[in-house]
Amino acid sequence: MARRTLFLLLGLLACAQAARAELAGGHEVWIVSSRSLPGCSQAFNAERLSYSVFNGESFAPSDAGAFYGTLTPERPVCVLVHGSPATHGDLITYSLQIYPRILELLPENQPVRLVFWSWPAARYHEKRILKDMRRLADVSEAHGYYVAWFTDRIPPEIPVSLVGYSMGARTTCTALQLLATGRGPYCPYLERQNPVRQAPLRVALLAAAIDRSSLYPGYRYGKALEPVDAALVTTSRCDWILKYYYFLGALRQKKGPEACGRFGVGSFGMLGAYRERYMQIDVTYAVGESHDMNDYFNSVELRPEFARVALFSDR
Repeated sequence: MARRTLFLLLGLLACAQAARAELAGGHEVWIVSSRSLPGCSQAFNAERLSYSVFNGESFAPSDAGAFYGTLTPERPVCVLVHGSPATHGDLITYSLQIYPRILELLPENQPVRLVFWSWPAARYHEKRILKDMRRLADVSEAHGYYVAWFTDRIPPEIPVSLVGYSMGARTTCTALQLLATGRGPYCPYLERQNPVRQAPLRVALLAAAIDRSSLYPGYRYGKALEPVDAALVTTSRCDWILKYYYFLGALRQKKGPEACGRFGVGSFGMLGAYRERYMQIDVTYAVGESHDMNDYFNSVELRPEFARVALFSDR
């Protein structure tokens, strides 16, 4: 156990050193957390979101004033929503690992503010995996309200992208549905503060744990693509986690819908007017059976498109 702890600490130190080197380029990395806030049918209070900023050594406590008060159009905001199960400690480790890999995709002199979103995705029932995943599917959508509220408070002249990974895609799509209509699954009505945006709003869904039909107009997230000008979705047919996604919606032994992150949407034509802003990339050969977000950046097809959509490398 002591040896394992030592290796973990050394790994965190190496990640922190790599991330600290990147901060010199004007980049910033934050963690915004709704992990301690209620979801589903309970009272929502987005004013109580917690903020922390990476200072080169660790994540230091901050606040909403420091976050919103230092926003500039020259530094787009990219919000990354993790999957499940994951503790807050898992998110810190993950953010330090993935942050340098993301910045590798950017041209020089193009700073970005990365925001890693933390939502309550920890396991509850260690021996009842399916029950746990169904509960987390509901919670992930409920916390889309906080992501939508947070995004709506960003001034409309600042480019923003939302990146949903695995179950975090449900959070992201619910947030976009709320921004488009004010309503979403398990969420109260969202009162918009900045309903009209001048700068682009974009979305990327990696290994998305959502039904492959859910983005069609009239379906669960049928308005999620309305407020965005570009949407990027990855597919990986061999993903060993998404292979069992259909159990989430299965009733009495019947097979539920397949995951969008495994096969993509069933029909591009069903996207209607949103077809022109939708891009789908197959990363099966680069990712293999992995469900690790780190491996997705091994795809030479994905890297430039992720940089364009999520990091605004085309600005």
